[in-house]
Parts: sequence; structure tokens; C-alpha cells
Amino acid sequence: MIELVVMHGWGFDNRFWERLSPLLNNLSQQHVDLSLFSDQRAASFRRRPESIFPYTIMDAGGRQNEAASGVHKNRGILIGHSLGFMHGILHQQEWAGWVAINGFARFTPDCVAPAALRAMQQSFAKNPQQVLRDFHARIGTEAADITTDAPHAAHLAEGLDELRDADVTDILSSMKVPGLVLAARNDPLVPSAASLSLHHASAASSKIAW
Repeated sequence: MIELVVMHGWGFDNRFWERLSPLLNNLSQQHVDLSLFSDQRAASFRRRPESIFPYTIMDAGGRQNEAASGVHKNRGILIGHSLGFMHGILHQQEWAGWVAINGFARFTPDCVAPAALRAMQQSFAKNPQQVLRDFHARIGTEAADITTDAPHAAHLAEGLDELRDADVTDILSSMKVPGLVLAARNDPLVPSAASLSLHHASAASSKIAW
């Protein structure tokens, strides 16, 4: 059976999927916790592991799944939100297909100017919780979706580094698997042009839905 492998974006944890997962309860799901709010994650963003599964794997009910380390061998379908999509593509290309939610092939400069991200990183180094609050205010996150846990500043900072440096355009163009870009024309963070660039990078095999 092909697994759905879901990965949340920067500034969130697996609670991001709480309202979506029940709608997919007839499908096998594995939730990759990037552990941006804990010490659970075993590998650094800066390290390119052989698969994404040094990370903590949860089932749809939020229980840790110790047996999921080999799920990538079954060519699962990636469902990635924002950084989670880019991170999943960057570190594991053997997918049977993918869905990008508010996704992008590169964050800078397609979504945010490099200078703006540098300023965010500088502010984050001084006051990570305030930067998180500002981030969620900008994107209009509902209060129920914001974690109440203390942020793991080092992991979040590594996520910002990946947003600054990563570009999966060439990887996507070489992946001949079905893809779906789920985008919004009024997204406060990901411009329409960035969504289209993601689609065009994999145009041979992807579709876009607004």
C-alpha cells in the first residue's frame, strides 16, 4: 500500500494536519514531525540524509510510529505544506507523486526578497517567539493552529537557512511523477508567480488548482 507522507511547514507542527487527516482516514498516513518545537528530530536541516526518515514519524492519530523508517522504500506520496514540501523534495526524490500546499520551488527570491529574509533571521536570533507571532499574524493563522509549545530556536533557525538557500527547481524537472500544486491567488506569503513557477518546473507531470 502506498503511504501518504505529510510534512508541515515552518512555524507549525503536526497539529497543522488535524482537520485534514480525518478526511483521509481511509488512506494510510505517516506524519513527519520536523520537530521545530522539540528535541525529537535526530538530523539537522543542514545534513542531507539518505531519506527524510531520521525524523520522528507519527501516525494520523499523533502516535509515534517506530516501524515507519522504511516507508520511503514504498515510494509514498508526499503531501507537503510550504517548507515541508520543499524539504521533502530536497531530501527524498523517490516519491510516487506529490501534492504541494502553499508550496514553492524556491522561497527566495520567489516569495520573499533575500534582504527581508536576512532581516527576519537577524530578528529571530534576538527574539524567536516575537518573530513567530509576527509570522502567524502575517499569514492569518487561526489561533487553534498555533502551537503553545516553546519553539526550538535552533531547529527553526535551520529551517530559515533552508528557506534561504534551497532551490528544488531542477529536482522537480527531473521527477516524472504526478504532482498537484494547491495554491491561492491571494496567498499572503506565496505569490501567484511563485506557485506558477513551481508548476512550470514540473509542468510535464503536474497540475495546478487555485
